[in-house]
Amino acid sequence: MSMDGFEQRLQLTDMIENRLSDLFDENSVSIQRFGCEVIVGQNSDIQEYIKEPEVNQQASAMIVKFAPDFILLKKDAPKQLYFLDVKHSISPIWADSRMEMLRTKNDDVTLTRARVGVVAREALLSYRRYYPNTIILMASPYNPKVLMAQFADKVRCLCCYKENDKEGYDCNNCPFQNGGFFDIERATNANGSQTPMTNVDMDSFESMEEFFGNLEIKVDEEVLEQIREGVRCEKIEFGNQQDIRVQNKVRRELHESGCNWIDYQVYSKEGNDFFHYEIECFILNDDKKHLQIFESELGARRAGKKHKCKYCCDKS
Repeated sequence: MSMDGFEQRLQLTDMIENRLSDLFDENSVSIQRFGCEVIVGQNSDIQEYIKEPEVNQQASAMIVKFAPDFILLKKDAPKQLYFLDVKHSISPIWADSRMEMLRTKNDDVTLTRARVGVVAREALLSYRRYYPNTIILMASPYNPKVLMAQFADKVRCLCCYKENDKEGYDCNNCPFQNGGFFDIERATNANGSQTPMTNVDMDSFESMEEFFGNLEIKVDEEVLEQIREGVRCEKIEFGNQQDIRVQNKVRRELHESGCNWIDYQVYSKEGNDFFHYEIECFILNDDKKHLQIFESELGARRAGKKHKCKYCCDKS
């Protein structure tokens, strides 16, 4: 089933949120819906108002618009109330130039694509400023941890996007630091709140077991692994990037970073138009950009392709 990136992210979020009650023992943890929809309810006037980008300049509006989706109460002593929001990062950085900019900006030559995630910028700002003890639960099919968590104020920002400024905001004058607001911007190609994204370092997150263990909150390991497997199976989103060779390079790097569930292509041999994944064989269409999928090498041959997939034949 094909879907755009927003629909895919929404589906991934729903999958995780629907299992939250199973993830924690109801005798020790209580989770309740919070968030903008609960606060606003059926008030259509407020619903329309908070869609305007100008409201991101107002503290009261941001408190409503970017309220965390859940409240989590730890019942066991010492009792503690937390805010909780589920985020996801399914689009790895594919441009080498941006990776180099992020490494230079953060003076970190070890930074890999598998570490770079995205979070809605104003949402992160709102959590840090107006909602203390907000836990961000992050899911990513291209990070070895897959599921991870961290307090919003401990999430390391790598770079805030800024229109007409490829390097983003000056960190010394960033609204995260100075109590101000970001410029009025809108990600017009995005759905949802159309809030620009911030690159974050997923190394600043802890694994789910480690994070909640430090809070003395136990997670169900079986349910956790089921959710992890669901995230691993999610399709990595490359946005408008259609160059199959660039995607292949990124997939290989992610695989080498520890995501051994990510397949990448292997050329059968020079001049052979087959590309091989572990599960099935692919053939490039004539435009050299889009993949045509065949369930078997035999199916590909029946479609008129002349070459066998030597890689598959050698393994059989």
